[in-house]
Amino acid sequence: MKIKNIEILHFRGVPNSLFVDFSDKGKKPVSVIISGDNGAGKSSILDAIEYNLQGRICREPLKITSESRMPLSLRNRPLLGCNTIVELDNGDRVERGINVVFSEDKTEYKIDNSFLHRSFSMSPIVLRRNDIISFSIMPKEKRQVLFFSFLYQNYVKIEDAINNWIHWEGDQHLTLLKDEYVRLKQERKELVRKLSELLNDNIDNIPFSVNEKLRRFILIKKGKNFFDNIKNHKNTFQNQRFIIRKNLDIFRLYKDIVNINEKILGHRHKMEQALNPNVYGVKIKERREQNAELIKSTESMLTVSFREVSNLDFIEEIHLELGTRTDASLEILIKLKNGRWATPQQVFSEANFDLLILLLYLSIIRVSVEKGQAKVLILDDVMQSVDSVIRAKFMDFVLKVCKDWQLIVSCHDDLWKQQLEYLFIKHGHSVKKIRLVNWSFQDGPQIVDETSQMSIATLEQAIATNNKQIIASQAGLFLEYMCQQLSMSLSISIHRRINDKYTIGDLWPGIMSSLKKTNLKPLLDEISRDMMARNMLGCHANEWAQSMSESEILSFARNLRLLYEKTYCQNCHQWITNMTCSGDFIAECKCRKIQYVKDKTSVCSNG
Repeated sequence: MKIKNIEILHFRGVPNSLFVDFSDKGKKPVSVIISGDNGAGKSSILDAIEYNLQGRICREPLKITSESRMPLSLRNRPLLGCNTIVELDNGDRVERGINVVFSEDKTEYKIDNSFLHRSFSMSPIVLRRNDIISFSIMPKEKRQVLFFSFLYQNYVKIEDAINNWIHWEGDQHLTLLKDEYVRLKQERKELVRKLSELLNDNIDNIPFSVNEKLRRFILIKKGKNFFDNIKNHKNTFQNQRFIIRKNLDIFRLYKDIVNINEKILGHRHKMEQALNPNVYGVKIKERREQNAELIKSTESMLTVSFREVSNLDFIEEIHLELGTRTDASLEILIKLKNGRWATPQQVFSEANFDLLILLLYLSIIRVSVEKGQAKVLILDDVMQSVDSVIRAKFMDFVLKVCKDWQLIVSCHDDLWKQQLEYLFIKHGHSVKKIRLVNWSFQDGPQIVDETSQMSIATLEQAIATNNKQIIASQAGLFLEYMCQQLSMSLSISIHRRINDKYTIGDLWPGIMSSLKKTNLKPLLDEISRDMMARNMLGCHANEWAQSMSESEILSFARNLRLLYEKTYCQNCHQWITNMTCSGDFIAECKCRKIQYVKDKTSVCSNG
C-alpha cells in the first residue's frame, strides 16, 4: 500500500490549501525527492502525512501547548481548524484534522484521535535527524522508552481488543474494565429487547447506541408529544394513573438505556486510555514485552546491515541487551573479530555511531513491514548532517533492500540531491522530483514538479509554430535537458567542474560513447554533426542558433524528438540506463520495453 497524494489545509506551514501528488504520469504512486531551502515547507508536508496516517507529529501524541509544534497555521486570525486527506493506492481515503471551537472564556481544540489505518499502525513511517540525537543522549537505562512511542498498535477498534483478548491477561485493572464493559453491553442488550417487545418492532431496527436517534425513533413510533405527555403527567403520584402503563414502561426503559449508554462511553474512554498509544502511549506490561521482543528480533538483521554498509572490517556481531540494567534499559554491544566485546562509543566514530542508530531504526521498520506494515518510508533530512560517504552508502543500502517500497526523501543540499537522483537511477527505482520554492507566511510554499519541468510537449509546441527563433530556443534547452538526464542514467564518465555545472560539450561525448554500439549511432552521429558544425559543444541553450537556417533548425529539433522517443519510455516513464544491464545488453528502461543490445538490432517498442 502506497500514498498517491495528500491534500493539506491550514496545517503548520500551509496557511491555505496545498495538494501534493506522489504519482507518476501513469497515476501510479512512486518514490519522491522533495528539495528546497531550509524553511521552504518540506517538513510541513511530511508532518501532515505522519499526522494523517499515524496521528502524531515527530512521534508525539498531538498536544497544543507553547512547548509543542503548532499543528495549526498561525497565519489565520482567528485560528482555523486544519485538515489532511491522504489517498492510498487501494482507494482508501484517510482524513484527520483538528476543529477549533471558541467559547466565551477559552479556545477548545478538538483533536481527531481516531484509530490508525491498519497498514500504518505498527511502527513509524518517518525518520528524522532528531531520532539519532534522541538515542544518543538518552541514558542506556531508559532507551527502551524511546521505542514505547516508536512502536504502535496494530488493531483498529476496541471491539477487536475485547473479542481477541488483546492485552488483557496479567493486568487486573484492564481485566476489571473489560469485564464491566462487557457486562454493561449485555445489560443494555436485555433492556433493548424489552423495549422492542413494547414497541412491537424488531430489535435490529432500534438505534439504541445513540441517545438522540433512540429518542427520535420512539417519537416516530409513539407520536411527537410522547415525552411531553409523560413529563406533564408524572409530576405527581396521582397523575401517574392517567398514564398508560405500557407508555410509562417505555419511558423508563428509554431512560435506563440512556444512562447505560453514558456508562459504556465512560468505560470505552478508560479502555482507550490504556489501549490506544496513539493517544496515551504504552501503559501495560504486555505491550512493553512485545516491544522488547520485536526490538530483539532485529539483532541479526542489524548485524548484516551494518557490516554491509560501514567501512569497518573488524565487526563480528552486534548484540542488543534489553532489560538487564532496568526494565527499560537497552544497551548495544559490539563483538569484534578477535573475540573481544566493546560498546559502540569505544570503537566507533561519530559517523558510524549515527549509521548504527539509523540501521537499528530501519531494521525495526523492516521487521514491521514483514508483519504487515505498508512499504512506505519517509526520510526527513535525516542524513543531512551525517558524513557524506556514510549517507551515500546508507541510501544505496536502503534502495537495495527496499526495492518495491515508496521512499519519500527530503533534502536542501543540491549536491546531495544529485547523489540521490543518481542512486535512484542506479537501482532502477522510479522517482519523482519536486522542489518547494517561495514560501511565505501568507501563502505557504509553491510546488515545482522538476520531473516534468522540461517535457517533450514543449518542443512539440515549438515545432508547430514554424518560428525559427522559438524552435531554436526550445531545441537548445531540450538538448541540454536530455544531456543532463542521460548523463546520469547512463552513468557517463566526466571531468568534475566547480559547483557541478556542465555544458552540452561536457556531457555529450559520454552519451555518445555509451550508445555508439547500438542502432542509435546513425541518429547520434547526425545530431553530433549539427552540433559540431554550429559550435554548440561549448554553449548553453540557444547561443548557437544564429548561424542555422530554418530548415536546419527544424531538422535538428525533429532529430532531438526522435532521440527522446528512443531513450525515454512512455510506459514506465524512465530514461534508459546501463546500470541494470548484463550480458549483451547495453541500455534498457525499467520495464524493458526499450532495450539496446550490443552489435545487434535493438528492441524499441516506443518506435
